[in-house]
Amino acid sequence: MTAKEKRGLSPVLDVVLLVLLLVLLLVVTQALLVPVLNHQVEQAHEQRAAAELSDFDAAASAVATLGRPRSVSIDLGTTYPRRPGLLNPPPATGTVAARPLGEVAVSNVAAAGQARDYLTGTVTYNSSVVTYTPSYNEYTSAPTTYYENGMLFNRYAGETRLVTSASALVSRRTISLRLLTGNLSATSTEPTTLTVSPVSAPANTVPVTNTGDGPLTLRLPTNLDEETWRSVLRDQLAENGGYVTGLAVEQGSDGASNTLVLAFEEGETYQLAASQVTVNDETQSEPSARAKPKYAVDTYGNGTTVQPGDGQDVTVVVRDRYNNPVPNATVTASQPGNGVVTVKGDPSSTSTTTDARGRATFRYTAPDSYTGPVEEFDVSIVQPDGEQASKAETVPFVVRQQRPFNIEIVDGTVTSNAPAARVTLVGTAITYGGGADDPRVPVSVEMHVGSGRDATTVEPWPENVNDGFMADGGQRYYSITNQADGVRLSVTATADGNRVSSDTSQNRHPDMVKVLLDGDDVPAISGYGDQDDAEAFLRPYMDADGRIELKDNQAIFLFELGTTDPNSAAADYQDAVVVVTFLNAEGS
Repeated sequence: MTAKEKRGLSPVLDVVLLVLLLVLLLVVTQALLVPVLNHQVEQAHEQRAAAELSDFDAAASAVATLGRPRSVSIDLGTTYPRRPGLLNPPPATGTVAARPLGEVAVSNVAAAGQARDYLTGTVTYNSSVVTYTPSYNEYTSAPTTYYENGMLFNRYAGETRLVTSASALVSRRTISLRLLTGNLSATSTEPTTLTVSPVSAPANTVPVTNTGDGPLTLRLPTNLDEETWRSVLRDQLAENGGYVTGLAVEQGSDGASNTLVLAFEEGETYQLAASQVTVNDETQSEPSARAKPKYAVDTYGNGTTVQPGDGQDVTVVVRDRYNNPVPNATVTASQPGNGVVTVKGDPSSTSTTTDARGRATFRYTAPDSYTGPVEEFDVSIVQPDGEQASKAETVPFVVRQQRPFNIEIVDGTVTSNAPAARVTLVGTAITYGGGADDPRVPVSVEMHVGSGRDATTVEPWPENVNDGFMADGGQRYYSITNQADGVRLSVTATADGNRVSSDTSQNRHPDMVKVLLDGDDVPAISGYGDQDDAEAFLRPYMDADGRIELKDNQAIFLFELGTTDPNSAAADYQDAVVVVTFLNAEGS
């Protein structure tokens, strides 16, 4: 080869070497750098997905709390940027799915009040877990994210890291079950929308306690271990001042979830709340698919007393199996023996539907005249299949009729057809000499219930009530009850041997007691010496015009105990002041 030929070969070799170097660089870049760059892309995507899953956690919590649907977008997978001359693997996919988690059970539980007809013994619910699993090409140690029981956590190989560091499951004496179901399974590189809809929400709290069979116990399916749960519920354990007396996690077998078992301190009252939401389940997202009515309780009007011809509102709330209000449930009222029950605002109807809070209000109207002490009727849930309402689906109401009060005053004895009375000692004011600072005259007050030889003497107060007894917090009231034929009552006051009875037929000085009824004028009598006058004691019973203002079932007695001469300056009629109030058997 000539020198000229060698010179022509050199540039060719340079080009070949350059090409070889470029190919080698591309190979090295493809083999070493591209995986690193793609790993970074995948990590960045995992961080975005984690934030979006936290948004899903917040959305599920908001739906359980507010009862309104919410949607979030989850970017399931990712693609890689184009790099000229270099090859990328297929786009990374991600899978989001909901699968059954297991059965939630609350046992040895008993609700308070009418809710006990439904909520007693053991109640069970089903719940699911939502998982997100990315399928990266390089970031093969990426975690699978779980959402269950209102908690979000990441599971790596051999390690679990909580995203939600705290749990709303137990907070002191409140137990909150956040249940979830779903029809969800999607694998993609693209974003997908997760719509959370209420099945039973917002959650309503119901007071519960344990039955006599042992402590209230919660069994909750979970993918977490006991160590994690002890960390999460550390502050709720009895040893740390909480009410959880037992915590254990039973290991699942054959791929089943674990089971968290919590036992609560016996004898305490707890607030139980449960909500159910669903994810991407169109069959459950419509209002008609919400949880069905299971029981009803009264919230207003039961046990009240009504005057003849008057009315009383009564309200029920319909709840589902999660103890939450059910809107648009149909309820109907039966009729009592004498009065009438209709829908409030619609006197022609006895059936209605519940409002957004699960409430329905009816109006009981009493007959124009007294027909008996008690009226009874029911408000029941109407079942679509026409079946008779169960005990839990029926609320019994009792409304009492007020017997009209008739008061007669004959010779100072007050007689009423009411079966009970309350006697109120308003005050006393009598001293030796008439000065406010002079020694007080001992005063005693007694009552005579009945008439003639059958009368019973009652001495409810101390022998002397004029010694600061009431100022020191002494009991002013005394009740007389269970008088089948009505109350016949007279009052006797005694001071320093001077005995004055309201029953003037038994009184040697009938002018020394005055009886006041509604509308009477206040006696214009000054207090003797510098003592308070009668008006000072009567002010709580006076209207704006200065007249006596009492109910139809009340009377006031003013006693003069310091003199037997009604024309004397000492006759100030405030030595003892007593109010008699006649009542029905229920005390109103």
